[in-house]
Amino acid sequence: MHVHGGNEEGARQNRTSHVIEILDGMDPHMREHMIDKFFDMADPSQSTVQALAYNTEHRGRPIGRDEQSKRHIPSFEDASTSGSRVTQPTTTSRGRGRCGKRSVVRNPPIHDAYIEKLPVDLQRYISHTVDVQPDGHCGFRAIAALIGYSEEGWSQVRLELIEEIQQNKDLYDQLYPDRNLVANLLFSLNWFEPWAPEMYWMDSMPLGIVIASRYNLVLHTFGENIASCFTHLPLRSPPVPNQERREIAIAHVGNHFVQVFLHPHYPVSPIPTWWWQHSSYEAKGWATRYRTRVHLWYKVIGAPSGPGAEFGGNID
Repeated sequence: MHVHGGNEEGARQNRTSHVIEILDGMDPHMREHMIDKFFDMADPSQSTVQALAYNTEHRGRPIGRDEQSKRHIPSFEDASTSGSRVTQPTTTSRGRGRCGKRSVVRNPPIHDAYIEKLPVDLQRYISHTVDVQPDGHCGFRAIAALIGYSEEGWSQVRLELIEEIQQNKDLYDQLYPDRNLVANLLFSLNWFEPWAPEMYWMDSMPLGIVIASRYNLVLHTFGENIASCFTHLPLRSPPVPNQERREIAIAHVGNHFVQVFLHPHYPVSPIPTWWWQHSSYEAKGWATRYRTRVHLWYKVIGAPSGPGAEFGGNID
């Protein structure tokens, strides 16, 4: 019995060392997320998983109290295993989004319900997804988490996107085909209540270029069809060195946005026409790195067709 107990102690030490190795190998933001989950389980009374107060089945609104009581804090072991597969983030989709059901690191594509709804030929390039709260702010929560604010920074993202548009209003007035779109975007961004009605959800197609420009990063947005997949680049700034370049991705699935993490060397979705038409001469260099990988997208996944295809730009 004494020997058996010693073996158990050694096994526990080995598992602890393994968990530490996994954490050390993670992206810093994902590592903090996993540590938060550990403390959630160690002391449920201090859990960061908050109950939502609104009951509705309408898309874009929070889940109800009855469903809320069933919410589950994922096990640290499951989350850390998926987290070990985190690669350089990349980004989102056309359309408006409500929010998912619980914050949890998803499994590889074959088991991931969100990934399985994305274009089939894209799925193998996705490592996993990370869900966010279902309160109508999901698109902004996903962006906030991916840029390092944590998803609770959704209101800061809304404020900063309003600022980006207002400070560069003449540029955005020229950029969008619909001359009323700037006013509509400012209206939809100006909402800071705990839950958001549909008119205040994120529309990632016009906002993608605003997000990329504000945070000086590359944003990939994915949807359930090829025509809703785009890559958004900064409008004004020159490209940063490759090792400093931030690439993030989100997906719009079933009126809900989630964070997306991609495997290395993924094909790059098309860059919208309006970026090519209105980006500065200095900013054009952002596209250079992706020339080959956009061609790979057309070869492996296909060119946009149907609704939304008119936004797709030519990489050449």
